[in-house]
Formats: sequence, structure tokens, C-alpha cells
Amino acid sequence: MPISLISSAGPVYSSLNLGDTSGAKLLVVFSSWQHSNNSTFPSVSDSKGNTWIHRAERVVTLTGGLSGFFAGLRMSYVVDPIVGASHTVTVSGHDYGNCSAAAFSGIFAFDGDQTPNATVGGGNTTIQPGSVTPAKNGSLIVSAVALTDYSGMSLAVDSGLAKIGNILTGSEQWKPQIGWLEQAAAAAINPTWTASPNFDDPYGYGVRAIAYQAAFEPAAGRVPFRQMMQPFLAR
Repeated sequence: MPISLISSAGPVYSSLNLGDTSGAKLLVVFSSWQHSNNSTFPSVSDSKGNTWIHRAERVVTLTGGLSGFFAGLRMSYVVDPIVGASHTVTVSGHDYGNCSAAAFSGIFAFDGDQTPNATVGGGNTTIQPGSVTPAKNGSLIVSAVALTDYSGMSLAVDSGLAKIGNILTGSEQWKPQIGWLEQAAAAAINPTWTASPNFDDPYGYGVRAIAYQAAFEPAAGRVPFRQMMQPFLAR
């Protein structure tokens, strides 16, 4: 079963409208934030009552005028979700941040990720999330970069990933940009996100971008657990 992008939303502060997610087998949300507490993380819920899994978050310490504050990036997801029309996702608990979401078809399971440990300061032009090697051909690669203070910047990603949406508009508060790829042959991948002219740091905060990526196993004819159990649940 080929992987396809069903719908996407964001970046916005809290309420993501994915529209009709019928046919989606994966929901993924990237949330970023800036907070004075380094142990306060975003929570995710949605209008269909799905249970979300949160991956490891990356929290960095800011400097300069934001000394004592922290910035972070986290991925949350649901495999084989409850889907349908008017599907909304709500992110809360992420002061001074934003979130982006995407729904994909053709996914069976979470495969692995790179703990988001890649950051860059002002003046740098590139950032990489760290290498991930999917276990199966045809896997979905999802990468994201959250950045701030991007006035006049353009952002690109290589390795065949396609960007979802455009973060370089409006407020400059830690917006996550998503990129994705259906990788034909399983191989190590570590895409490079490139900012032009650079990841600017006009206020001396120390960190201007945080990157992350994950892999998800393709369906390949396998039956999702919830679907497999439906005859028993219906008794």
C-alpha cells in the first residue's frame, strides 16, 4: 500500500484543523515551545478521542535576553487512529510555541527515531536531525525543524523530502516545519535543512533551531491491531 499525505495543518498556536482524515493510518504532531520551566511539555488531544504517544522531547537552554528560559520540540503520534470528517487536534501547555500536524495513509507501525538532539545557534546555515535507518523498504521518513526569528529567511530540505506548508510567515515563535519521504529502499538517512541566508540570532538567545526525525513502517498488506480485534470487540 503506497504512502500518501491525506491532510496537514499548521503551524498554529493550538487548534489544528485536519479536515477529513478518512483513510489515514498515521497522525503526527510536532509541537514546539518556549517556557520558563524545563519540565513542562505539551499535551495533545483530538476530536476523535485517540490516545497519543509522545516521543522524547528535546529541551534546550536559552541565553541572552531569554536567560532562564527553555525551548523544546516534541513529536506525538497515533498509528491506526480513529479518523473521519471535521478532525481537529488540540495542543496545550506550550507557551510561546506553535504546532504542525499531518495525516498519512499506508502506515503500520512506528519504526524508530532519532532523539531530537540537534540544535544550531545563530550564523549557522544548516542543521541535521541525526541519522535514522528504517527496517523496511517503503518506510515513511518524517523530519521536522523548529526555528524562530526567521525574518527574511528561506528554508529548504534535501534527501528527497517534501516540505509540508510554509512556516516563514506571521509570528516568529518556534514554528515546526515538517518534511516527509516514502523511502523506496531502506537506508540510513540524515537530511539537511538549509536556511538562507542563515539561522539568524539577532538577540543572542543561543539556539535558533531544533531538528528531529522518525521512521514509520509501511503497511505492506498487514492488518492493523485495532482492525484485527474488531470482531472480538463487537461481541
